[in-house]
Amino acid sequence: MTKCIRCQVDVADNHLNCPLCGIKLRESIKDTHVSYPEYPQIAKRKKLLVKVWTFVTISIIVFSLAINALTWKVKPIGWSPILSIAVFYIWFLGQDLYQKFNINLVAKTLWNNYLILTVFFLIVDNVTGYGKWSLNFVIPFLGIATGFIMTLWSVKNKSMWRDDIGYILLILGVNVLPFILFLLKAVDVLWPSIASLLYGVMTVVGIFIFSGRRLLYELQKRFHF
Repeated sequence: MTKCIRCQVDVADNHLNCPLCGIKLRESIKDTHVSYPEYPQIAKRKKLLVKVWTFVTISIIVFSLAINALTWKVKPIGWSPILSIAVFYIWFLGQDLYQKFNINLVAKTLWNNYLILTVFFLIVDNVTGYGKWSLNFVIPFLGIATGFIMTLWSVKNKSMWRDDIGYILLILGVNVLPFILFLLKAVDVLWPSIASLLYGVMTVVGIFIFSGRRLLYELQKRFHF
């Protein structure tokens, strides 16, 4: 029932106007406009494109491995692992930027990028005769560049202590690895390993100087000591 404000009588709900005075009681159903949010078709398209991109990437990798294996007797060069890692790297970088870019995941993306490029250059070095250029030069300077970009991003966006401290310490630990490989005689050239080690040490020293208490608090919170 709807009450007419003029006549003060109750009127059945099937009436749009008061039968006594004719005043409009409520809006017509046709006049009522109900707006619904539009369905995000763009998100659906993005998911479809990412799936197509993934399928094409897997197809290229499978066919390259098969062709390389079938033509090995004719041309014994292992080019398919290089192509596979390169295609996978393009897929990883593309889908990460295209599907959903979150500023809080930049450190994780940089870390994954470091790992993929490390594996890629190791495979290229091994396939092309293993001249140890990947261990001597690429990996130390790749670690320095990744750590430097990660630190700059975290300081600029003030996310070092909130999100990125674990990744920063992880990549700084990786910068010690080339020097350990040199001690194990897996690396022939010393100065890139020393540069990587010095970068890691000086960055840790700088973090302690500028925010030692905060770093200790964050480490205690994360590692429970």
